[in-house]
Formats: sequence, C-alpha cells, structure tokens
Amino acid sequence: MVLGMWLHLFNFINYFGVVTNAFLIAFTSKFGSLYLRSRISKFMFIVAFEHLVFVVKYLLTLLIPDVPEAVKGAKARERQLLTYMMSRVASLTAERRPPTNASQNSRERISGASRNSVTQMDIQAVQAAAHKRALGAANNNNNNCSQKNIQNPSSKDLRKLTPIPNN
Repeated sequence: MVLGMWLHLFNFINYFGVVTNAFLIAFTSKFGSLYLRSRISKFMFIVAFEHLVFVVKYLLTLLIPDVPEAVKGAKARERQLLTYMMSRVASLTAERRPPTNASQNSRERISGASRNSVTQMDIQAVQAAAHKRALGAANNNNNNCSQKNIQNPSSKDLRKLTPIPNN
C-alpha cells in the first residue's frame, strides 16, 4: 500500500477510537446507566462492542478490494503494450548496424519504463524509433532486408491492441 508509515498511525487511531467510544458508551451514556448496572457488565459490554466493530471492519476490508478492477485491467493492458512495443523494437533493431544515440536513448527509456510505468512520451519514442528504423531499412536495400520483411506498427494497430485512456 502507498500509505507506508501513515497506515500504522491510522490503524492505531482507529483501534484507540473504538475502545474509547466503547468506554464512553458504557460509563457515561444513558444506555450504560440503564442497562449496565455493575462494572463487570460494563466491561463485558466494552469487550463485546469493540469485538463487534472490529469484525465488521474486517468483513468490510475483505469485501472491498484494495485495487479496483479498472486499475488492474489498465495495468495488464499497459504490460501487454510494453511487451509488444519492446518486442517490435527488438526485432527492428536486430539488424547488424551499430546503434545511434537516438536508438540508445529509446532503449534506455524503454528499460526505465519497464521498471516504472509507460508514459505517452515513452510510447511516442518507441513509435518514432520503429518508424525511423523502418524508413532506414527501406532505403538501404543492400542490408539483406526488403520492405516486405519490415512490419511497421502503425498507431492504429497499437490502439487496436491496447486502448490508452485519454485523461
């Protein structure tokens, strides 16, 4: 979870608040003075009340997922698109030419994206590198590559593979 240390503090405040409220109900409310005459019955009420609240809290944490389904689906699509883009770039850069600074930068951007997440700028950089490679290979027919062997993924194909939400 992203909250880190704050999560422990919030849990402490939650538990402390439930126990405090149970004591307040048992010792100062009209309910406590009418139905809970002895101290033993008041402490039994406190234990029962806090157990009931904690069971309800636990059930709610089981029923409500930490990560929404839409986010899980978006992460899966992002991973699929990244894998596709990296395989396309790898196949296009498999030629026996030394890498230029532009293609080296694209590779560094892709490896950084695999550790974090894919941004729109990463996608554009991969598309630009793939397009540049395809144009370079099409102009150099001496490299044993014909234009039929090079498949340049268009942005239409990438959108069909994995839709990217526009926010």
